[in-house]
Amino acid sequence: MIFYYDYDKISSIKTIGILEKKKTMASEVKKPIFFILRGVPGSGKTTLANHLKVTQNCVTVAADDCMVDRYGQYRFDPSKLSYAHTQCLAKVKKELSRGNNVVLHNTMRTAEEMSPYCQFLAIAEVRVLKMTKEYGTPKNIPNHVMNRHRNEYEPIPGERRGYFDLDQKLMVFEE
Repeated sequence: MIFYYDYDKISSIKTIGILEKKKTMASEVKKPIFFILRGVPGSGKTTLANHLKVTQNCVTVAADDCMVDRYGQYRFDPSKLSYAHTQCLAKVKKELSRGNNVVLHNTMRTAEEMSPYCQFLAIAEVRVLKMTKEYGTPKNIPNHVMNRHRNEYEPIPGERRGYFDLDQKLMVFEE
């Protein structure tokens, strides 16, 4: 990028130095990282999200956050899903616009479910991770629902596939 200065309007060499410093600072501004973790319930999305919260200084966002009652108990309510996903989108937008790293951890089986988050490609470094290992879930989800989840996943261009190794505390990627 080339910068031009109108030297007739610059009052001193000191001003040129300030302009150069501002130009350098603007070019060093980094985009926040936006991790999108998708996978079936019990695949380690929340575990990895909590790890990234600490190691990458991320704000965590999940539809499940709207399913916790005032006593801290998880209570899935399908009537709250639309509201929960609207809240997720709003929180992601707010946090990325503040320059914060964000990790979104939802099942997101289809491209349609992912599409609202495409708007953030311009303002964040987006990393999509499909969690492939199943650890089991404490949410008592019936087998037929889990099977439906497994069968409805659409591949997303550019996503990485893998699992979070709980013992080593690292992401293991598949080829």
